Amino acid sequence: MCAAPAPLPPDERARLAALRRYRILDTAPEDRFDRLTRLAAHLFQAPIALISLLDDRRQWFKSRVGLAVTETPRDLAFSAHTILSEDVMVVSDASVDPRFSDNPLVLSTPQIRFYAGAPLRTADGFAVGSLCVIDRHRRPDLDATLRALLHDLAGMVVNELELRQSLSVVECTMASLAEAQRIAGIGKWDWDLANEAMSWSDEGSRICGLPPRQAIAFGTFLDKVHPEDRERVTAAFRQAADQRGPISLEHRVVGADGAVRVVAGRGESVEDASGVRLTGTVTDITERHHIEGELRAAKDAAERASSSKSAFLAMISHELRTPMNGLLGTLSLLGETELRPEQRRLLDTARTSGEALLTILNEILDLAKMEAGRIDLEPVTFDPATLLSSIVELCRPEARRKTLRMVAEVDPAVPARVVADDGRIRQMLVNLLSNALKFTAQGMVSIRLAGQLQAPDRFQLEAVVSDSGIGIPTERHKDVFTEFAQLAPSDRRRAGGTGLGLAITRRLAEAMGGTVGFSSEEGIGSRFWFSIPVIPSVGRPAPAPPDPQARNGAPATAAPAASRRIDVLIAEDNATNQLVLKLMLEKLGCRVDLANNGLEALDAVARRPYHLVLMDISMPDLDGLDATRLIRAMGGPLACTPIVAVTASAMRDDQIRCLDAGMDGCLTKPVRRDQLLKVLERAFALAELDPAKPTDQDAAPLLDSAVLAELGSDVGDMLPELVNTFRSEIGSKLANLTGLLDKGDLRAAVRVCHSLSGAAGQVGAIRLDRIAGQAELAFKAGDTMLARRIIATIPMLGVDTLAALETVIVERGWSQRERASPS
Repeated sequence: MCAAPAPLPPDERARLAALRRYRILDTAPEDRFDRLTRLAAHLFQAPIALISLLDDRRQWFKSRVGLAVTETPRDLAFSAHTILSEDVMVVSDASVDPRFSDNPLVLSTPQIRFYAGAPLRTADGFAVGSLCVIDRHRRPDLDATLRALLHDLAGMVVNELELRQSLSVVECTMASLAEAQRIAGIGKWDWDLANEAMSWSDEGSRICGLPPRQAIAFGTFLDKVHPEDRERVTAAFRQAADQRGPISLEHRVVGADGAVRVVAGRGESVEDASGVRLTGTVTDITERHHIEGELRAAKDAAERASSSKSAFLAMISHELRTPMNGLLGTLSLLGETELRPEQRRLLDTARTSGEALLTILNEILDLAKMEAGRIDLEPVTFDPATLLSSIVELCRPEARRKTLRMVAEVDPAVPARVVADDGRIRQMLVNLLSNALKFTAQGMVSIRLAGQLQAPDRFQLEAVVSDSGIGIPTERHKDVFTEFAQLAPSDRRRAGGTGLGLAITRRLAEAMGGTVGFSSEEGIGSRFWFSIPVIPSVGRPAPAPPDPQARNGAPATAAPAASRRIDVLIAEDNATNQLVLKLMLEKLGCRVDLANNGLEALDAVARRPYHLVLMDISMPDLDGLDATRLIRAMGGPLACTPIVAVTASAMRDDQIRCLDAGMDGCLTKPVRRDQLLKVLERAFALAELDPAKPTDQDAAPLLDSAVLAELGSDVGDMLPELVNTFRSEIGSKLANLTGLLDKGDLRAAVRVCHSLSGAAGQVGAIRLDRIAGQAELAFKAGDTMLARRIIATIPMLGVDTLAALETVIVERGWSQRERASPS
């Protein structure tokens, strides 16, 4: 044993950790280290040169020259002393050095006499071993030059250790990346534009069927591309290369086995010291492409089925509502004649049956639209208490017939006015109340509106309907909101109905962002409720349209006053519907003309003006939509003729088509007397309005001089230029507005009105500002008749406004300034 074994360094634990970090112990020989030991042996003319690494028990030789063994015990290692030194350690004659004189490596093979070693010190200061040269003969000490040389060689060994570790990390990273690419199915490619060589990752080669780990020509890659896609792929790559831009495309590749796969490639241009190249990824999307194809096919099939279903429903709606219109219209007219009691009873029975059929038809159509996800909500401002009162009055006759007590209550917390779809809320309330009345033979039915404010713009409205009826057995609770579900077959015979009311209520509540629920006990009664969000309204309700009957003291349901007769044109190809509508209108005091198709309607409108045209959509020769478009294109007063569709279709899409064609509203067959009366009242009110006759608002000045003066103080000398810009802008907008009215494009005309209103307000054109704003508000309120009539007056008002501005320009001495010519 060594007489004086080297002490352990004070940082031994950290030093060992630094050594293990290199992961080099017990690895195979590597030429990069062997070159350094050969160089050291040559430079120092030494028979032995070693790269020695010390762990906790041995010294292990990563590289050796002139020595057969691969390791020795650490106690015998000269390197154990070398790592304690900051500089090169030299032993001129080990046989006389007290540290090594009795060391077996000195006394026997390899009989060390001379030793010179430099510590292998890492960048963070740990000596993990040494680079040493050994001779079997004593030598003098090394001079400074040789010491520096040995030190530099040791530094080169450390550099190789660091490089080896970095390469190991890179290799691990690359291996992990390759594994990740394999798992994710994403390959990488790189195209050197200088020599058109492409390199591919293992996964990229696998995806495209290319030889692995080889640089290939771009043409070799193209050979794997499907022949039908080859030209497109070449063009995409060439464009990306020429424009230094990104590339993204999908194409097919053909494998060695002939299998065709679909791949998605993405890449971008990269420029570095080596030149310009395109680099990117490739992904096998064959399975996704297949699934997408199946989904597209399923989607197309579903759309075809949905389209067929919609067409079927539209056909059913038309074919059932057309005769229903004749049936109920005739019964309504018959009810206004003198009848014996027995005839009256039979008439009421027929009318009740017809109404029941119409209810069933409406529910089925409603459900179909909901299943197609086409629930249309139309929020308006309304009074919940008034809505509830009208529903109770509607259902009160049934309660009286069954001698039931009916109670309605509105909690004080409910706002006086809210914004929501009142029609859909009415439908839900009627469904719940009708259901309660249907299954209650004695006792009472109550309905209550309540709720709570959850935010300044959100009130949760709750409606609760309770009854003392038969109740629902527990085992049937799960079916309550299911379509066509009733408690038992006898329920349909006793109470009637389709079993759709509650299902429709649930769907409507959910569409409005709410919920429904119930509690019930058989023989005791039931409690149904729904809760939906509404918006509290703090503004005043929009003013009602002028009611000519109110001026004469007549009730709202009376016929329009005879002070001015309403001329109506009915465009309808069905003789029964012609007769029913004609008789209904004549009883309301109208003068009626008939047209059997759209061509006859066009001819009639061109020959004389009408206050109202009732236009069927489906007619021979020329349908109602095209006839309306042609009437709107006539220009002048004829283009503003109120046109209301009379259609057997209850589908929302058809109603939208009517409005887009330029119609002012829709009446769905069967046409009710009260619906017809509302349309007539509106037409009468518009007939009473003479656009040429100035109103109180029209008496206001065209321009507000105060606004112009204030504007002048703000913009100074720029005011003439601002006014002239406005003159040019308003001229072009007025010309555009006239063209839109001639084409019947009311929606676009309203957008121009919005722009006109804003521009007019800026320069104090107050009357134009107000009238354009009124047109926009009328359109948003759904009063297209009024909007169209107001818009027709704007072009002349605009001309007057421009003339007034011209006067201002002259009076204020701006006429000499260069300005834009008025359009």
